[in-house]
Amino acid sequence: MIFLGFLIFALLFCAAVIFDGFAFFFDSIAVSYILLGIAGYILLFGGKKFHLGMNTFFTFSFPADDNTAETGRFFLRLTEFTLAWGLLGMVLGTVWAMTKLDPHTIGQPIAFSLLSIIYAICLAVFLFLPIALRLSPPTLSPAFFGQTSIFQLLLAIGCFFTLRCLAVVLLFAVQTPNRLGPIQPEEFGSVIFRATFVLNPVDNSFGRYYDFKSILVLAVCWLAFRLASGKQRNWIAAPVIILIGIFWSVVNFVLMLGNFDSQMYGIGFMVSMFAALYGFLAAACFLIADHLQSRPSYAKMN
Repeated sequence: MIFLGFLIFALLFCAAVIFDGFAFFFDSIAVSYILLGIAGYILLFGGKKFHLGMNTFFTFSFPADDNTAETGRFFLRLTEFTLAWGLLGMVLGTVWAMTKLDPHTIGQPIAFSLLSIIYAICLAVFLFLPIALRLSPPTLSPAFFGQTSIFQLLLAIGCFFTLRCLAVVLLFAVQTPNRLGPIQPEEFGSVIFRATFVLNPVDNSFGRYYDFKSILVLAVCWLAFRLASGKQRNWIAAPVIILIGIFWSVVNFVLMLGNFDSQMYGIGFMVSMFAALYGFLAAACFLIADHLQSRPSYAKMN
């Protein structure tokens, strides 16, 4: 089941990008950064547990014992590390992109700076986390689950904010066509302000708020995750759907940078962020449904 869910996601991802500049989604530096970080964590904290967990990738039964429970905990921690490591790579890439503010070539550095978080979410959400959920017993401490979900939520918000900052940096580069130097300290405050308080940080227009493709890929990825992870875990639904939405927003942003048009930048960024918007809305719906389901009156009715 884990393999089937991962396969559905992989096919959808390949279909979405292969005709729109697939070359932008591979960078040897970003791949090496993610894989070496994960390998180092595994060697330091649980090589045997990793091997045991990966053996479940193609299986349909998951026997519950002490070893599998401990392996499930390890993969939950590995999920957190992978997401944090990917976000760190994204931040480092952002700093690097800010030193390359050439309006004629800025799109490619920003696109490559985002690849580490794309790789991290792919592995964490559709491989490591499903293994962790399959192997973690229902009796595992709810406090541990809560800490994991809060960590993922905070990391998703950090990724979302970093993406908005990158969009503003690109806007500043486009607005100064003769610029060749890095971003200046006095401009940094403007970047933070626009990324934090402006609805669309690269355009003051509103536009439309509906995109069927974003809804479709979000729904298919959620079904793929549920297929891979098995039984429902209420604590994980909200942060996972937000991470999936941010993942597709980053993918769409990279695709836009591959065919960058400064005249269409505002609407292009807005469209790329639809998936993240829908992810946050879906998370709110999940939280409301979970709250209603936990009410005593609702429990008596069912």
